[in-house]
Amino acid sequence: RRAEVRGALEIPEDAFVVGGVGRLVPGKRFDVLIRAVAALPEARLLLAGDGPEAGALRALALRLGAVDRIRFLGECDEDGDGPVPGVPALLSALDVFVSTSREESFGLAAVE
Repeated sequence: RRAEVRGALEIPEDAFVVGGVGRLVPGKRFDVLIRAVAALPEARLLLAGDGPEAGALRALALRLGAVDRIRFLGECDEDGDGPVPGVPALLSALDVFVSTSREESFGLAAVE
């Protein structure tokens, strides 16, 4: 499944891929994740979700010079027939899943 999802997202099999899933809102602190990936030149980030912070997060990735290594996927397609895989499929493509939220003690994305 990993190779299939990476292939669909045009990510090399040997790439180090970090990922985050959730609504793009300040409390999720995806800016922290973007800064961390920007500091790791070999890392790529898949960020699945949408919300009011999307534009600011894209601008941050651009400002940090990491926009070419960060993919903003939008909302996951749980039916599996759209351009973005469902959360379980997306997670299979990652080397590391990161939850940066301080507001959730038991976030669903971490459970998935």
